[in-house]
Amino acid sequence: MPSTQTSQSSMISTNGHHCPVCESTGCLDVFEARDIPIHVGICGKTPEEARSLPTGDVVLSYCRECEFLHNRLFDPEKLYYRPGYEVALHHSPTFVKFMDGVATRLIKRFGLQNQRILEIGCGGAYFLRILAELGSNNCIGYDPTIATEGVEQIGNGSVELVRDYFGPKYDVDADFICCLSVFENIPQPVKFLRTLRKQIGTLDPGIYFEVFNAAQAIYNQETWSINYEQVNWFSRQSLSNAFQQAGFRVTESGECYEGGQYVFVDATPGDDLIRFGGETVQDVPQHIIDFSIRHQREKQMWVDRLAGFKASGCRVVVWGAGGKGISFLNQLPSAETIPYVVDINPDKHGTFIPGSAQEIVSPESLTEFKPQTIILMNALYENEIRQQVSDSGIDCEFLIA
Repeated sequence: MPSTQTSQSSMISTNGHHCPVCESTGCLDVFEARDIPIHVGICGKTPEEARSLPTGDVVLSYCRECEFLHNRLFDPEKLYYRPGYEVALHHSPTFVKFMDGVATRLIKRFGLQNQRILEIGCGGAYFLRILAELGSNNCIGYDPTIATEGVEQIGNGSVELVRDYFGPKYDVDADFICCLSVFENIPQPVKFLRTLRKQIGTLDPGIYFEVFNAAQAIYNQETWSINYEQVNWFSRQSLSNAFQQAGFRVTESGECYEGGQYVFVDATPGDDLIRFGGETVQDVPQHIIDFSIRHQREKQMWVDRLAGFKASGCRVVVWGAGGKGISFLNQLPSAETIPYVVDINPDKHGTFIPGSAQEIVSPESLTEFKPQTIILMNALYENEIRQQVSDSGIDCEFLIA
């Protein structure tokens, strides 16, 4: 991996690996992380089970022709989505406010009243329920992690849940198609979109896809954002490029959620395939090279800091059992200093972080443990976490990883 003395020409070539967006072979490896837990939403029921959960390797490859980043070692056969997979964020007031805003905007923009709505990768169908209630829409969601299949009446609308991956065997009979925080986990994204475009045929649904803003995370050097499931590292531009290469017309794109945590596209079916890449080969931007360097420095800083906590007997917890927390705890050899991970999602309480095996506990449990230091894994939720801790009467130091 690159060091401060690394030149562009000495970076590791992928030797013919094809970019999954533009299909060029002008890709270079720019970052690696080994033995990362496969899933961020599957925790262990015991510490032993957590330690035995499978891991995989991440090698981010940068396409110098279309500027797309992806994990070239990603193996979809390693994934095993199932009921019990848990990554819901709607327990956060900050996230609930955001979801309500997205639903309201989409209902107004696409006229979603008494319409047929399809969601690809709906999870627990929280977003579909909002669309059904606010717009009296009839919704259907596909996801292999769905706990209970069937149809639920929501106000004057409905939500039907199908426990399966959405694919060519299902008909597209919808006025609107959405996909939130799932498309970054789908390998060969342009191929997937071209299949979807073929399924749509002569229909003319509105389309909304939203993904993690990986470009901003790298630019801001958020080194704990690495997880195995996320094979595609989209920017606003590369997300739009993928849609246009698959025969969609992008009508709007942008950043959303608290300063740009996500990027999105609004789209409609188009007629022409617009090709990107294959014309010029660019140097890898410095901030992408620096991401690997910064990651190593951050790891060493936290190893030293955790050693200091252990030597002083400081009681310390991590707040956030999502992807960032899992990445942080599994890449630090001294993470056993941290006994607990706090999360507001009650469905995670009493389970254990994959790999590193810390117990996930409720915020209320902190009144007994009385931490002296809380490490926040996502600064986005800092204000609501500080308020919750203050309301509990706990006086402690906050650090942001």
